[in-house]
This record gives sequence, C-alpha cells and structure tokens, in this order.
Amino acid sequence: MPRMLERIRRCHHCGIEVDRLPLDYEENPYCANCLGAAIEGTREVGLAWQRVGEYAVAMPAARTPR
Repeated sequence: MPRMLERIRRCHHCGIEVDRLPLDYEENPYCANCLGAAIEGTREVGLAWQRVGEYAVAMPAARTPR
C-alpha cells in the first residue's frame, strides 16, 4: 500500500500500476506489455527505435543515397 504522499505510477498506455523507481519511471512511463505499442506510436522520420531491456533508444535511421 502506498504511503500518504507517495505517488502511484501508472502506465501511460493501459493505466496498470507500474512498480518501478521514480527515476526509471520518468525515463520509461510504460509497462513491459505496452512498451512495444508506445515505440510504434512515436515513429519519426530519421529515427529508428531500438528496444534495449525495459527502455527504447532512438538511433539515427540509415539513410538511403539518392
């Protein structure tokens, strides 16, 4: 049970309670089941997301010569 002033951390995608340290949660606010969906939802041109453990790391996408 959380203490009175302790913040309950929840997954930003499904809302399930995430039991993780506050700094880890700030870096990755998703549960392990929703991390893949979160990575897919944030596609940007020029970036490729690679899953490393519980984190997603943005890597420069390979550019094709024109």
